[in-house]
Amino acid sequence: ARGYAQAQFRVGVCADRGDGMPQDKAAAVHWYRAAGDQGVTSALFNLGMMAWRGEGMEKSAEESFRFHRRAAEAGHAKSQLVLGRMLLNGQGVPKDRAEAIRWLRASAGQGTELARQELEKLGEPVPPVRPAPTGDVAAGPPPAAPAAPAPASAPTPVRPSAAGSSAAQDVLARLWPGAAATER
Repeated sequence: ARGYAQAQFRVGVCADRGDGMPQDKAAAVHWYRAAGDQGVTSALFNLGMMAWRGEGMEKSAEESFRFHRRAAEAGHAKSQLVLGRMLLNGQGVPKDRAEAIRWLRASAGQGTELARQELEKLGEPVPPVRPAPTGDVAAGPPPAAPAAPAPASAPTPVRPSAAGSSAAQDVLARLWPGAAATER
């Protein structure tokens, strides 16, 4: 999955949820960071939430704020909402109502209902909904047409079970050499 941002993000999701492999929050952080460094805003959002809760990394409101800011600046609506709330409440940063409202408006403008409600509660004007940015790497390209069947000589892919079988551990080891030894 090296260098393939969407693959890195999806491996992070699988490790985060324990979907097809053993749940491993530290591995999820690793893969989300790799994807986030390549512009996958959903990976940055997930990192922000994990930092907030202390999952797979030290709990830190400041670190959570930094991840959410990167995603928000790239147009991630949920991170814009979270950033606005953090600024409004002084979580991880000093309170800044004007900056909070700016981020809440950005999120509300993309149709985030909770941001719209927050602005109404604050007595602030709610912007009209506009389309989300098109440059978000997390959105990815439209699904590709189904691939042609593999030639008979191609190896059969390993299909790990949701229970975290040894096949799932083999997949993780192939995707991330040394993971089993260092992350347990």
